[in-house]
Amino acid sequence: MADVFSGFSASVSAMAAERKRMQVISANIANASTVDENGPYVRKSVIFEEVFDEEKDSSVAGVKVSGVYEDTRSEHPVIFDPGHAAANDEGFVKLPNVNIVQELVDLMIARRSYGANVAAFQAWRSMVRDAISNIGTR
Repeated sequence: MADVFSGFSASVSAMAAERKRMQVISANIANASTVDENGPYVRKSVIFEEVFDEEKDSSVAGVKVSGVYEDTRSEHPVIFDPGHAAANDEGFVKLPNVNIVQELVDLMIARRSYGANVAAFQAWRSMVRDAISNIGTR
């Protein structure tokens, strides 16, 4: 009976992972202009990891977010604003490394992936419902 529900768990785990990804993207967008005394906001991203079914032949059973990391590779834009509280000695302010266009593209991809997993879940549910309703008709 566990095999019947494997499709459900794969879709549910993917929806949870995409939901977390959308939360991180939303935080990036919300902090796209945040600069305080500690410096600029640093863009964050999620790391997806496969979840394996240990009871079987270690086949992939789903996905999870294994962590959230800070993007330290992309450049922080710098502007000249000597009156800003976070300006350095030369008057330059380091801004967050959040690219709004990229975040919106990532959000659209995550949203579509979430939607695809909802559709897969519904299709799996429909197949299980049909199979159960046909058991008594044989």
